[in-house]
Amino acid sequence: MGKRLDKFRELNSIAGQLKMSGQDRRKLLLATYLRRLRDRISFIPQFEFKLSFPYENGRVAFFLRSNDIDFQHLEGLFVRREYAVPAVNPKRILDLGGNIGAADIYFHSLYPDAEIITIEPLPDNLRILHKNLKANGVSGRVIAAAVSSKPGKARFYLSEADCSSLIPREQMSGKAIDVDCITVPEIMRQAGWDSIDILKVDIEGGEKPLFKDCAEWIGKVGMIIGELHNGYAMDEFNRDTGGHFRCTQVFEYPPPGSMKGILAIRN
Repeated sequence: MGKRLDKFRELNSIAGQLKMSGQDRRKLLLATYLRRLRDRISFIPQFEFKLSFPYENGRVAFFLRSNDIDFQHLEGLFVRREYAVPAVNPKRILDLGGNIGAADIYFHSLYPDAEIITIEPLPDNLRILHKNLKANGVSGRVIAAAVSSKPGKARFYLSEADCSSLIPREQMSGKAIDVDCITVPEIMRQAGWDSIDILKVDIEGGEKPLFKDCAEWIGKVGMIIGELHNGYAMDEFNRDTGGHFRCTQVFEYPPPGSMKGILAIRN
């Protein structure tokens, strides 16, 4: 009971920091209660709900599912500001691993004139992502695919947690689907881009093979913000990207070394 109350207090505190209405706070607490109940009673369905809160000079509307992961994205972006970057005026933002669109909403709220392209392969994430972009007036393009260094089809390994990936890992569910893969050069070609101002990367372990084969396009990237998984160290990342960036670790999630946030700014 004590841990449960601590969790509700934590959520109420976060809702307060985001200046959510009383109605939205109740939605959030109810969703969390039902999520805990689903752990014991499996037939209780997951449901979808909408929160809203003021941010910067506007208001954010955010659709999410009654799981812990979707809210963690919201908290990480809008409370802890894990993807905060130095003052820039980006015109082109590429989001690799869009999930349900939290990063796209965050960047759009800061840089409303920037062109945003989002890459996301999972159908259920895509459904929520499209709703979130529409609700916040984000006119960016969404590509239903996984990013890879090789085009074509690939197996995408699923997880009940937020770690579905092209790279199989222990916490996977044992299920997989076939997805289309697209390369960064092909994304840029389709968009008519000759450069990327901000590259956001959260592809659950897929970043290591991506950056090990990035020589063709990495020189066109101004800044990288995202996550390194599975012990992929910053010095290794720095070597793979040709030493073009000044790299800083901006956050880390337990256990140590499993996942860290990185900000890389071109020298």
